[in-house]
Amino acid sequence: MIRKYDRTCLKCDCVKPPRSHHCSVCGRCVMLMDHHCPWMNNCIGARNMKAFILFNMYTVLAAAYASTRAIIELANCFNTNSSGSCDTFSTLVWRVLGIIIVLVCLLFVCFTGCMFADQIRMRIEETSTIDKK
Repeated sequence: MIRKYDRTCLKCDCVKPPRSHHCSVCGRCVMLMDHHCPWMNNCIGARNMKAFILFNMYTVLAAAYASTRAIIELANCFNTNSSGSCDTFSTLVWRVLGIIIVLVCLLFVCFTGCMFADQIRMRIEETSTIDKK
């Protein structure tokens, strides 16, 4: 009798299909494993890759929206002709906090955007993070 898969995992003693890897965090073998994601608290593999890519896309969109809203509110705060939202507290404090929030939002957009683009590129090339190593 010819077996379809000749490999077995040495750690969990299960049949190991091609391109599957054992995750030391989860303690199980994952088919087409990409990486263990602390944000999703799970391994990213064949069964949840679509959910992870959508999660990345929605995170980029939400961060871009938050940074746009922060820039608009900061511009209103710096505008001296209108009564902006800076009147309730010290204007200098609001301006400093606004600049910090805008910088953090833009940094988060860059970080999540790079992750999203990297995942899209790997899906097009049909590779994974583990295959790049």
